[in-house]
Amino acid sequence: MADSTSIVLKKYREWLVCQRYSDTTLRTYDKIANQFIEFWGKPPLARVRPSNIQDFLLSLAYRDLSADVVR
Repeated sequence: MADSTSIVLKKYREWLVCQRYSDTTLRTYDKIANQFIEFWGKPPLARVRPSNIQDFLLSLAYRDLSADVVR
């Protein structure tokens, strides 16, 4: 994982902590964020567009995950 990606993930987790999410939610969001990073691949995160997130969510939907998990 690239350094800038690690920094973004760390900042995202810090923001979640500040929002006072539960430990379970933090772990779930960490897992999903890392899955998105794997899905996204090597391009810089600054290039992510809403359509890329939609593609990722669609890939989750094809895996028969519940609507609550995808949300």
